[in-house]
Amino acid sequence: MSDLPFSCSCGAIAGTLVDVGPKAGDRYVCYCNDCRDFARYLGKDAEVLDAAGGSSVYQTRVDHLRIERGLDHLACVNMAGKQTLRWFCRDCRTPLFNTMDNGRWPFLSMITTGCDKAQRDAVLGPPRGSVFAEHATGPDVVTPPVTAFAMIRRVIVRLFADKFSGANKRYALFDPVTKAPVAQPLSLSDAEKTALGRS
Repeated sequence: MSDLPFSCSCGAIAGTLVDVGPKAGDRYVCYCNDCRDFARYLGKDAEVLDAAGGSSVYQTRVDHLRIERGLDHLACVNMAGKQTLRWFCRDCRTPLFNTMDNGRWPFLSMITTGCDKAQRDAVLGPPRGSVFAEHATGPDVVTPPVTAFAMIRRVIVRLFADKFSGANKRYALFDPVTKAPVAQPLSLSDAEKTALGRS
């Protein structure tokens, strides 16, 4: 296990994933429409998406997340009115995390754009595979495909480990008492939905 630093491109937000590696979480390339539209919403598709429209993510326990600088620079958006929040730097719009919409369910998916690529690959190893590959926009999809059921089963194990250990009470992205996100969630405007083809 090793530590993996991350930051947004302007440096306002920085932190570390501590004691992580292939055994502490799962690295995937996600081809779902919401991940792709999130990168497009931020104007970061060229930096985030691979040739088939996938995002590199690392799902791990919230107990591994340390935010050392810039909580007040975080923003989040609910892309589709679902239970997922997508977090980014409000200044430079670097995508950072995907979470549930409240801290009662401590899910964390780190978007690895904010990590040094060589260090990311050394610490996390190669992707376990791809998820939602049926939504890819090109043929060069990371293999093997991983079913949503297999991914969710592994998420649930980590989620309950964080709840029973009390780590969810230290989840920096949510108020420890109310479990509300530390940034007020945004919603897509009608114009933003139209630009993304979601109207």
